[in-house]
Amino acid sequence: MTFSIILSTVFILEFITLVTAYTLQDDVNYYLSKKMEDTMKQYYKNPAAQNTIDNLQQNLKCCGYDGPDQLMKIVAYKSVILIEVYPSSCFECENSKCQAQLFTQGCHQTLADIVNDNTVSLITGVTIIIFVQVVSIMLACTLERMIHKHKMDRNMRMCQKRTTRQNIYVPFDKTNPTTTFHAVHI
Repeated sequence: MTFSIILSTVFILEFITLVTAYTLQDDVNYYLSKKMEDTMKQYYKNPAAQNTIDNLQQNLKCCGYDGPDQLMKIVAYKSVILIEVYPSSCFECENSKCQAQLFTQGCHQTLADIVNDNTVSLITGVTIIIFVQVVSIMLACTLERMIHKHKMDRNMRMCQKRTTRQNIYVPFDKTNPTTTFHAVHI
């Protein structure tokens, strides 16, 4: 019974998460946009932000927030003079040799596409897990009932045997009915 209660609790929490993820699906894009923009603004100030953006740009083959021009605006904030230099992560690089072709697509749209494309897969996966848990809950309850029934049947048989043994008296002395003994069954 405890196992069923635990599984039911996990099921309810997963269902709430599934509904929340589905209803906040549009808000994910806003939060993603806000965090990415904040991180981009810290590109030259924070080494951790720079490393994160470089990895993102290299792995997704993108440059800047909305493209290389957005990155140029951020570079312009760094100094008074606009520097025409893009980070090496905005180029296709192999073995520390970068090619001259600049990634033209912005990272925000690329990342948003990945999140939106995988949302359906995520919801499907969670739905399958929830289904398996519901089946597990039903099987656990069935098993618990079977164990309880087996114990009840065993107790009932033991009680019947005791009653049967108590009711079978063979007189020891046929002349004296008070001297009796229990019959022994082998």
